[in-house]
This record gives sequence, structure tokens and C-alpha cells, in this order.
Amino acid sequence: MTHAVVLLDNSDETSHKRVTLANIGRGLARLKACAFFDTPPHDLWQTPLRYYVLPSTTMVKDDLDRRNWTVDDLFGGIVPHAFMSTKLITHPLIKPDAAAPPGWSMEFPNRIQDYVLPGFSAFSCADLATAGEKLLTTCSVRVKAGEADGGNNQHVLTTADELHAFCDELPDGEFDQGFVIEENLADSRTYSVGQLCVDGLEISYLGQQRATSDREGEEAYGGTTLIAVPGGWGLLSKVIKDPVFGHVVEAARHYDECAWDELGVIASRKNYDVIMGLDAAGHRKTAVLEQSWRAGGATTAEILALEAFKEDPTLVAVKAASYEVFGRSDIDPDGATIYYRGEDALEGSMTKYAKLEAKYHAKPDS
Repeated sequence: MTHAVVLLDNSDETSHKRVTLANIGRGLARLKACAFFDTPPHDLWQTPLRYYVLPSTTMVKDDLDRRNWTVDDLFGGIVPHAFMSTKLITHPLIKPDAAAPPGWSMEFPNRIQDYVLPGFSAFSCADLATAGEKLLTTCSVRVKAGEADGGNNQHVLTTADELHAFCDELPDGEFDQGFVIEENLADSRTYSVGQLCVDGLEISYLGQQRATSDREGEEAYGGTTLIAVPGGWGLLSKVIKDPVFGHVVEAARHYDECAWDELGVIASRKNYDVIMGLDAAGHRKTAVLEQSWRAGGATTAEILALEAFKEDPTLVAVKAASYEVFGRSDIDPDGATIYYRGEDALEGSMTKYAKLEAKYHAKPDS
């Protein structure tokens, strides 16, 4: 039996990310009816079976002890190599002998190519330039730093001159983390497709992300509204009647299954960002952008969904939403669970909260 949920996070104790993660940990401890430790106990690795780990990042197998980890040991995921936790795995290299980190999979991007945007991962300036020139012959491109999150460190380029200027301005050592360059879609929306398993309770969901403005007026992640069901991908597909959204779920499901087969991922929390938008020819595309095998922006809503299904096993679906608000905000405490409210050193005034917005029961037989 789990003795406690243990938070693993070395960031500043006052940062909005750490405070939010700690409150997620407290929610998991309530679900598991156990204690919560916001700092690791001295015997964490000596008696690991007593503890359920909540890491702030996807864990790397080489950094852990040699025991066989399972989805029952942590909230998040474990990958064989650190780069596998980033968006870099989504695309192939520009050529077979291009620079790549140890453990790079040639087969994984081949298996998912019909479910992602045309693009490449690059670990040198020359490879990024070559990949960009190839893509720019048919479309504008979006360049992303491999380890960036939350929509940060992204640039849309439309010409070869812009591409080369971007490459020239990159500081030395920037390619240690790699870059993704892929087709840029217009008139786009981003969806979240996810799955969690905690103490045998499995839920799957489809959500739509919303954008907001940060303290500098730049576009930032503003939260996710999701519909969750108690069960796996198959049940979610049955609930999602709209064929357009069915394509969104199918893309995430295929990506997930290939990651399990090809990369050896172990994850109790899985989230896939899926974009839908128009390409340069005006055709609508649906594609997986990236994965998250750790607690993320939608997790505050996910916890409320888990709690609802545990409290009422007769529920067939719930609607829950996470919110991230920059600047001072008044939130009704009766209708929201506050995960963070304060002055973050980097982001300024912030409020992060979640609401369980609806519960759905099966229709009675007529």
C-alpha cells in the first residue's frame, strides 16, 4: 500500500509551477487516501514501493534505480533517454547520417508520419537550414526549440532569408537541445487528448486549449476544457460522435501506441497536443504536435475528473476545465479549486484554477 505521494521538484518553492504541482500532489494523495510529502523522504530510494512519485519532468530510466517501474509507481512517465520527453521525437532527421543524440529512433517517426505535420528534427545549424529550405518550397514553417514548452520559443518563417537570419542569430551551444522545424498551419486550433491511470482508475479525455495574454501581452497558454470518460481510448472514441474530433483522437491514439512499441515509454499520465488547421493549399489537416508524459497544464482539471469518477462510479462522463490567468483576478472560491494565486518572480501576478463544470449520467432506458 502506498504510504505517501512524494513531490520531486527542485524549483523555487514560491514559483507558480512548484506550488501548482504541490497542490496536484495533495489531490493525488486524497485520491489514494495517503500522506503527501513536498520534499523527498530519506528512504525514498531504499523503500520505493512505499511511495508514489510525482515528478516535475518526465523521468529518465538511466537516472533511476534498476527496479522495474510501472504505471503504479508514479504520476507521469519514464523514457529511456532524456530527448524522448521532448517534441524532437515527432520528426525524422533530414538525412540518415545527420547529427542525433544516442538512442535516436529512425523507426518511430516513420511509423507516425501520416499523423504529424511534414517536418524535421535538427541538431546542427546546417541540418536546420537544409531542412528549412526543403520545407519552404511548399509552405511557411514554424521553428521550435526542442525543450521549449507552453508555446514559448517558437518562430514562424516564410522565406529562406528569414531562415538563414534565424540560424545566424542562434548563440553557440543552442543546438545541444535540438530544434524542430515543421509546416505552419493557418486558422488553427489545438486540442488535448489524454489518458491517466491512478490506482486502477483509468480515464481518457478530449479537450480544447485556449490562449490568453501574459504580462508582456504575448500569447500564452490559458487552460484546457475537456470531456473525460472512465475508460480507455476505445470508449472515448465511442463517446466522440463528431468524425472531425474522431480524427483528433485517432491521431493521438496512434502516436501513443507507437511510442509504447518503439520507444519503451512507461506512462500513467499521457497528453498529446493535436492541431487542426489549414495548410498552404487550403486543405484542412489534423496532426499531433507533441506529447507530454508528466503533469501538465490540463492536470488540474484531470484531477477533478478523477475525483468525480471515484466519488460517483455511475458517471459516464464529466466536463472539467483548467484556467491560467495573468494579472490580478477575482475567482469565486465556491466554484473553483485554486491551485495557485500569487506573485510569480517571472510571470508576475497569476491565478491558476480548475472547475468541474458538468457531470453526465447514462440516459435511463425508456
